Amino acid sequence: QRLNICFPTRLCHPLRLPLRAMAGSAVADDLTYLMLYWLATILSAFLAKLTRLSPLVYYLIFGIIFANAKLVHPSDFLTSFSEFCIAVVFFALGFEESVDHFMEGIRKAWGIASIGALVPFLIGFGLSFAFWPGIDPKAALMGGLAVTATAVSLTMISLKSEGLATSKPAIGIMTS
Repeated sequence: QRLNICFPTRLCHPLRLPLRAMAGSAVADDLTYLMLYWLATILSAFLAKLTRLSPLVYYLIFGIIFANAKLVHPSDFLTSFSEFCIAVVFFALGFEESVDHFMEGIRKAWGIASIGALVPFLIGFGLSFAFWPGIDPKAALMGGLAVTATAVSLTMISLKSEGLATSKPAIGIMTS
C-alpha cells in the first residue's frame, strides 16, 4: 500500500507501508494500527502538557482523524483488545479508590448515579434521532447506552489528569 505524507510546505513524499509483508495480513494491519494508536497516545500526552489541556481532547481528535481518513479499519483483535483495555481502565480506577471513601460517599452516590446515567443516556438517545431522523429506536437506545457507558470513565480520567482523583466530587462519581 502507498501513503502520501504531505508537510505544510506542500511537499508530498510517498511512503510505502509494509502492511502485507507478514504471512498473516490481518496481523500486520493490527500491529500497524496499534503502532498508530501508541504514537497518537504519546503525541496526545505531549500536546496536553504543552497546552495544559486534558489528553482526552487529543485522544478524541486523533480518533476523529483516524476514522475519517480511514487509516484504521475494524478487526476482531482490535475489538477484543479495546474491550480488555476498558476493563483495565475500570480496574485501575477501582484500585485507586479506598473502601473508606467508597462507604463515605455511598449515600450521595444514588443521586449522582441517577443524574450521571439519565442525562448522558437522554443526550445520546436524543442526538441519535437528531442526526439520523429515520433511525430504529433500538439503535438510538444503543447510542444512549454507549454515551452512558463512557461518561463515568471519561469523567474520571479527566479528573485524574487534573489531579482531582481523590476530591469529594471524584469520590462521589466513582462511588456511583
